[in-house]
Amino acid sequence: MSRKQKSRKDEWNTCLKCDVLVHSRDVSNHEEMCQKGEALPHGYIKRKVLHATVICATDVKDLPKVPSSVKDDVVFVHPSTMLICGLCLGQPCVVNTSYVLHAWPSSVLHPASVALASNYHSSLPHSHQNIVTVEQFTWGMLRALQVEAELRTKHDAFLREEFLQYLSHKLDGRYIKKGTTHNVFYFGLRCTLYIKSVQPMPVHKREVVLMSPTPCHAHGDNQDLSQTFSELDISSVSDSGDAADTSSTVSVTDELTCSSVTDISVSEGQQMPATRLTFSRGILLYGPPGTGKTTLAQAVANEMSVFTVSISVTDVMSKFVGETERKLRALFQTASERCPSLIIIDNLDGLCPRRDDSSSDLEKRVVATFFTLLDGLSAKESSGVCLVLGITNKPHSIDPALRRPGRLDCDVETGVPSADERLQILQKLLRPVSHSISEATLKDISDARHGFVGADLALLVRKATEHAVKRSGAGCSPLLKADDLLQALDAVSPTAMKEVVLEVPQVRWADIGGQAEVKLKLRQAVEWQLKHPQVFTRFGISPPRGILMYGPPGCSKTMVAKALATESGLNFLAVKGPECFSKWVGESERAVREVFCKARAAAPSIVFFDEIDALAAERGSGGSNVADRVLTQLLTEMDGVERLNGVCVVAATNRPDKIDQALLRPGRFDQILYVPLPDADTRREILQIEFKRKPVAANVSLNELVNKTERYSGAELTAVCNEAALAALQEDIRSTEITSRHFHMALAAVKPGTSVERIKFYEDYNKRRQSGLRFV
Repeated sequence: MSRKQKSRKDEWNTCLKCDVLVHSRDVSNHEEMCQKGEALPHGYIKRKVLHATVICATDVKDLPKVPSSVKDDVVFVHPSTMLICGLCLGQPCVVNTSYVLHAWPSSVLHPASVALASNYHSSLPHSHQNIVTVEQFTWGMLRALQVEAELRTKHDAFLREEFLQYLSHKLDGRYIKKGTTHNVFYFGLRCTLYIKSVQPMPVHKREVVLMSPTPCHAHGDNQDLSQTFSELDISSVSDSGDAADTSSTVSVTDELTCSSVTDISVSEGQQMPATRLTFSRGILLYGPPGTGKTTLAQAVANEMSVFTVSISVTDVMSKFVGETERKLRALFQTASERCPSLIIIDNLDGLCPRRDDSSSDLEKRVVATFFTLLDGLSAKESSGVCLVLGITNKPHSIDPALRRPGRLDCDVETGVPSADERLQILQKLLRPVSHSISEATLKDISDARHGFVGADLALLVRKATEHAVKRSGAGCSPLLKADDLLQALDAVSPTAMKEVVLEVPQVRWADIGGQAEVKLKLRQAVEWQLKHPQVFTRFGISPPRGILMYGPPGCSKTMVAKALATESGLNFLAVKGPECFSKWVGESERAVREVFCKARAAAPSIVFFDEIDALAAERGSGGSNVADRVLTQLLTEMDGVERLNGVCVVAATNRPDKIDQALLRPGRFDQILYVPLPDADTRREILQIEFKRKPVAANVSLNELVNKTERYSGAELTAVCNEAALAALQEDIRSTEITSRHFHMALAAVKPGTSVERIKFYEDYNKRRQSGLRFV
């Protein structure tokens, strides 16, 4: 400690009887009054609260100059007193628990005295021999939307419009509390105002102070004042325009969860020393991109109405040694001095990544500094609370030590919104838009847009608005219609499916002839759980997790999967077995794992494995170790520790005997469906579908074609019809119909590709599977 600091400390002495700090000039007087138990006529400090004698600033000479913007809202305090009470230059402080003024140092004052501007000095209730209290301002601050004041001074000058404009300017930025009086001097006349009531701004208009290396400034306009007889109505709005509802893209459940945690942590923080309970001071907010994590954090900050520090990782990081750590310490220090406060850190995974051998020295130093700052917040014993809210969409990339108790020990997940939550988000997004969309249409859209997050729905509304503007033309006020929203649906896909570029052909159930049992089983597994979930709940059953279709080639197994994707409206991920294999160690397993991660993020969804026998070959069949590891990963994903909620796996193969038996058990592929060659009725339906698409002559006998296409698959029947059409065009390019002769030519060219032995193989396999015998 320097000699100068030591001398300042020695100016104040502690009274052991009343536990207060008394200045050396008042020690003798204090001993006499303290023994008698009378009220102290001099100033003193008790628990960092200054009890000072007050004088008017106009009666003191040589006071320092202050900025004109705060000259009327300043309390002058001796520098040594400010040091002990924790007051800083220009920092707000509370005078007599009623007025919030800016502390300003003045060495000409007695250390136990303060000087106030004349307007505040005359408003104070002088009691206890002119003793007032001065302490740090540690409470939350709200912006006033409307203040009702009573004019206590009568004068004609106060009824003019010029005075109202002057009063609006003088009260702008001033701290106001209900039940206090304020004096304003106007051309030498003192006007006394009594604050009767204060109406704070709504939640979505409250001010949030953003702290980052780049300074932020709030701008706004003040509305005019109006006066009716003896009452004065003051309205002051600092926001530029109407602020948007910050929770419009956040699901209600996430907002309530996060708000409840922060409310407990901050509001109950004042009681922690008494109850000796430790509440959570760190929250990790995680979830998929676009679910409104940052928006939710801002909404929580608005709701809490406390000092907020927003840390941007890109602004904090620096290439210079020690600069990043210095910026972090400065931001945490700012938040600690303004308790209760909230620190919001976006993209936390960029600030605190996992520490391993590949981490740089800079990353390790930043992570260690961040841990030290977090531990320092929990160790500090103060009347206020500093809460840290970290945001990330990669929780597994964060250093595990960050999530231990005492740091970010409370996890809040913002998941993909449900159908009801999507409806609420759409309603909020459309609230400021002129539209004629019914609630039934909005409900249908929210029910069908599986996997859509708040950002996707916001993009949907924006695309629909753009379409409405184009439809209405320039200069016209567009009215959003249901057709605009339906048009925009084709251009917007879920965020989780952005990387999956897949155009699913529009195949309907009506385009597939026959296969009634296969269609029914697939609809039971996928569509029923969405349209009739109460049925599954009533019977206590869970929907099938996987469906395997096997049979000869060309029997519409893949086509059935396409129709399922189209008819159900679910997010569809198609996986080709050979594409999952890689020459790099671990890449093949990672590819399988990422497929299921995307499916979970976009749930409810369908994962379709075509030719799954290439991906799930039986272990020990002579394949490589890579194939065994991929199979193990697939088994774990389908029925492992992590549940596969909302994801249905559909697979197709024509070599079921090559698939590992562990994959065919219930819990993985619950239903194994045999898709045989089409029978006579199925062939008739397939040919009828083809006849509707082609100009077939009246002399073509459908029954004859059905009889002549025994052992033909569905793909081969389609090939016969196409070959007949080509034969007609080859004969005459101007031909308008396909005759029976052309079909006879096509049957001669297209032969069935499935042998009798192969058909017997599939039938034997189906019988052995139904009887419980393993195929050898």
